[in-house]
Amino acid sequence: MRKASLEEHIANCFFCIEFCAEQQRVWNALDAWEPGPVDTRFDARLLARIEARPNWKVRLRQWLGEISWKPVLPAAAVLAAYFVIVAPQPQDQQPLMAGTEVQQVEQTLQDLEMLQQLKLSNK
Repeated sequence: MRKASLEEHIANCFFCIEFCAEQQRVWNALDAWEPGPVDTRFDARLLARIEARPNWKVRLRQWLGEISWKPVLPAAAVLAAYFVIVAPQPQDQQPLMAGTEVQQVEQTLQDLEMLQQLKLSNK
């Protein structure tokens, strides 16, 4: 019963007809494919690569390369701005920025963070 209803759907659904045709083309291409000759040294080279362990420097570089640093950049910018703007100042000096300038810097940092998130979402 379920098989008959599935076959009826496939026979009448445009998307399923297209999918089945594309799948049949893939199967035909795989049936026609002839693999090339296998190198006699393939197994030995593969085992040598598996057994070769990189030193700790190479593994550390690989591990650091896998980490995504993009989320850290906006946080680092905000932290740097915090220390520049809010850093304790001696009593006899004037503040670096007025209140409106601080708000402008905060708004700019928020805008930069939003742009950074837009760049990340487009990738």
